[in-house]
Amino acid sequence: MTWQCERYHYKIYPVLSRLAQRPIESGLLIYDLTDGSVRKMASRGVLSMLQLATKMMQDYYPETMGQCLVVNAPMVFSALYAIIKGFLDERTRSKIRIVGSNYQQVLLEAIDAENLPEFLGGTCTCSHVEGGCINSDTGPWQDYVLINNRPRHKDELLSTEQEEEKKEPATNSDVELGQAAASLQKQNW
Repeated sequence: MTWQCERYHYKIYPVLSRLAQRPIESGLLIYDLTDGSVRKMASRGVLSMLQLATKMMQDYYPETMGQCLVVNAPMVFSALYAIIKGFLDERTRSKIRIVGSNYQQVLLEAIDAENLPEFLGGTCTCSHVEGGCINSDTGPWQDYVLINNRPRHKDELLSTEQEEEKKEPATNSDVELGQAAASLQKQNW
């Protein structure tokens, strides 16, 4: 989870900010708790994971979570969340919304249907990726690399390299001048 937060903070948000020509520093998290049985939800592992994840987001990435929607939340999760939310600060609590099985309209108000996975009520299938949307990392950030923590489009780098190659080779006088400077340097001038 930390890796994902770092990736968003240092790569995805800067690229999106560059494209939008305005700062983008937060996003929408969707947790789908389909098949979240009472037994799974009430286990110490799930409780510990949920508490750790929310504490980490709150303490280290407080402003990156614009909104968090928990969909297909079983009733037991809502009860557990009622306990856990007491450990969260008010600002973080205000960003979290628990939605049951009638979540499609809520999601479609926040995300265009073509960008929302089909299994969440949208039309996106990410058919070009094995495993579909759940395994996809499709986005404009794929066309960028980070250089000195700044996003640079891959085409910019190619055009810079091509410009360097197109520069005229050194003339004879440039070579002679370089040799003369090297000779003087050897003679401690």
